[in-house]
Amino acid sequence: MGELEASTSDKNQRDINKIVDNMDLFDDDLMALVFKKNIPATELVLSIIFGRKITVKSVYTQDEMRSPEIGGRDIALDIHALDSDGTEFDVEVQGNSEGAHVRRTRFHSAVMDSRMLKEGDPFKALKDSYVIFFYKHDKFGKGLPLYHVERVVLETDSLFNDGSHIIYVNGKYKGNDEIGRLIEDFHSKNAKNMHFKLLADGLHHYKETEKGRDIVCEKS
Repeated sequence: MGELEASTSDKNQRDINKIVDNMDLFDDDLMALVFKKNIPATELVLSIIFGRKITVKSVYTQDEMRSPEIGGRDIALDIHALDSDGTEFDVEVQGNSEGAHVRRTRFHSAVMDSRMLKEGDPFKALKDSYVIFFYKHDKFGKGLPLYHVERVVLETDSLFNDGSHIIYVNGKYKGNDEIGRLIEDFHSKNAKNMHFKLLADGLHHYKETEKGRDIVCEKS
């Protein structure tokens, strides 16, 4: 390798290292690595959001769901989890407003639902589904930690109860409670500053050990 090539290679590596240094759990590549087959960490996040114990049976990251239509839109779920009751969860992280558009959550919900039933299954067998968006900003500007989106019957002001649920997590929330500490951990770039060990261990491995950091650098 010539001097120019070596210099360029060194600069590229420095640039990649700088990118990795600035990563937090709002980065979908890092998040996917930290939560890959990581049932305890997934249970932690879901249990905090729902305020009750969630028992996760399986978890996949960057779970690609292809459209059956030629030229149709494919999606990859950042975290796709299934609990002991068969409820499905799609947990997404998003930093910009375009990616957090309300119609995106609708699409994700529809794609998950479309894969739940097999031929001949009754519609009542459809399990509940949750699309949970960790948005780096306050989507609705009200300062609340969570925003729950449900279908309602307008004339009776009652829930439709079709089992489809959307939750936006306010990435700007800084409350002195579990959800506030969870959001703070998602913003953290250093494992030492994190509250939850299950998340800190993952961040430490992929950002602060040679083996884990090499994996992140390859994806960057």
